[in-house]
Amino acid sequence: MKVVPIIILLILQSSILSCQNISNNTNTSMPPLFEFKGDFHTRIILKEFARLDNPTLGRYDNDLEQGEFGLYIDDAEDMNPEPSAEQIKAIHYLQQHQQEILESVFHFCKEKVIPDYKEFLPPADYPEAYPKLAGVADLPSFLGINEIMIKTSHKDGAAYIVLGFTSMLDIEHGLYIIMHQLRPIGHGTMGDLEYDKMVEDMNAGKKPEEMPVPKEKLKVDRLIQPHVKYGKLKPWQKSHNQYYPYKFVREDKMEELQQFFEQNSAAAKKYKHATGLLELAVRWKKPEMVDYLLTQKPARVISAFEIALRNQDFPLAKRLIAYETNINGYIGQDAFLFKILRQFYKNYAEKVNRTAYELLIETTF
Repeated sequence: MKVVPIIILLILQSSILSCQNISNNTNTSMPPLFEFKGDFHTRIILKEFARLDNPTLGRYDNDLEQGEFGLYIDDAEDMNPEPSAEQIKAIHYLQQHQQEILESVFHFCKEKVIPDYKEFLPPADYPEAYPKLAGVADLPSFLGINEIMIKTSHKDGAAYIVLGFTSMLDIEHGLYIIMHQLRPIGHGTMGDLEYDKMVEDMNAGKKPEEMPVPKEKLKVDRLIQPHVKYGKLKPWQKSHNQYYPYKFVREDKMEELQQFFEQNSAAAKKYKHATGLLELAVRWKKPEMVDYLLTQKPARVISAFEIALRNQDFPLAKRLIAYETNINGYIGQDAFLFKILRQFYKNYAEKVNRTAYELLIETTF
């Protein structure tokens, strides 16, 4: 009487083990889900997107063989070293639904993008811009993946993403498509992407009191140190550190400028503050600050030299040449100096301001 239950138990155990084996095999065949390691500009593996393998339409630094592409996570201007939970969810959704997303992109291109472009890019005049698209398999003749951007804006627990393509419609400026999971929201080039449609979609159905309240901009009056968790700065923090001391020149605060270099010598060297600040001091005609910044050993003075020439401050231009003896080596690489020489010739021929431009040509060579 006990034989039947034992047999049933063995069958159940065998079934469970089989399911576990299938699950394990499935997991090992799938790339691991994205794990954030401190870099907001990083890489992501998308094997299905590697189908967009037209070499003339893909960015050179993408690895199509491995399906590896650039991933740019927009960073909120705060001190949290992590992306938001909504951004991580959007990245994981992208990884887990690649084929469906490509299907959605295909239909969106057929039904919306291409009709929009035909209004100002006639197929009769530009037949190469409109290859035959019968299905997703034809997308490589039309699109090449460049980059993926994860926005901070989100809805229903998932952030919006932007898929950046090179497109036959506009090889130079590309085609960018805003997505929310499987839904295309808008399109355009990088410079005219329809972010207004993203905002409309994000706020659709919300009552006035449910609308997001703009956050007050974070004010930080110091250099920011990397967070201890990753030892890295967020992109906005790098930008802050780059431009933080510029206010001392702008506001003519000589004492604060000197204190900054004395107390932050390593950071000043890393961000080449002396070079950038020298350009501003020359542009805004602050001779005392120019003198001080030259003592801080700027890495290059070519831009400051150009500004001095534009201001016709030839004595300062001479000083800058004395500082950087290779300044003549930049002439062939810089169109502005050619313009200066052409203007010198014009003024000299017309006998206008000859003395100043004779000094200019002497300074330049």
